[in-house]
Amino acid sequence: MLKRVLRWSGIVLGVVLLAAGGFVYAQASAFDASLDKVYDVQVTGIAVSSDPAVVARGKHLAESLGGCTACHGADLGGLPGEQMGPLGQFHGSNLTSGKGGIGKHYSDAQLARVIRHGVKADGKTLRFMPAQDFSWWPDTELIALVSYLRSVPPVDRTMPEGHVGVLGKVLDRLDKVVLDVARRIDHEAARPSVPEPQPTAAYGSIWR
Repeated sequence: MLKRVLRWSGIVLGVVLLAAGGFVYAQASAFDASLDKVYDVQVTGIAVSSDPAVVARGKHLAESLGGCTACHGADLGGLPGEQMGPLGQFHGSNLTSGKGGIGKHYSDAQLARVIRHGVKADGKTLRFMPAQDFSWWPDTELIALVSYLRSVPPVDRTMPEGHVGVLGKVLDRLDKVVLDVARRIDHEAARPSVPEPQPTAAYGSIWR
């Protein structure tokens, strides 16, 4: 009797493990396929400004609201990320025009697309960067940030390539973490117009 129970317990356990393995494989495969998707989305009307007020606004955005410097460093030259075990490892890239930086390889419109749509120069999604939190920004703010990025001195720093672990892939597909950025963004969404900055409810409401 005990042998029969053990045998059936082993069979049940094997079936459970097989089903779990199949689920993990399916989710990881879906994640990998999503990273290979090419998004046909463009950002137009982005004219970089050298106006000190515009650049200063961009600097403020880069340094606040969970902006660029937290992950890319105060000089925007990139920061190494911590190893996150089975979730993976993610490094803040070099945003400048220096050696190893993306600044010299991206047009102004492509920089704007990365920020608003989470889509890289090759049309594929970013990993990990919270572009979904910035995608609603109006054009004025997007222009300010791109203008600031163009104004920072070049930094020569090449960052290593990160990776997404199996657990990270599964949790992303279950919407527990956001690693595949572009699929979380409504690329057709309208952006608000921005009234003149002033201490009013109308101006404050756009930042809710």
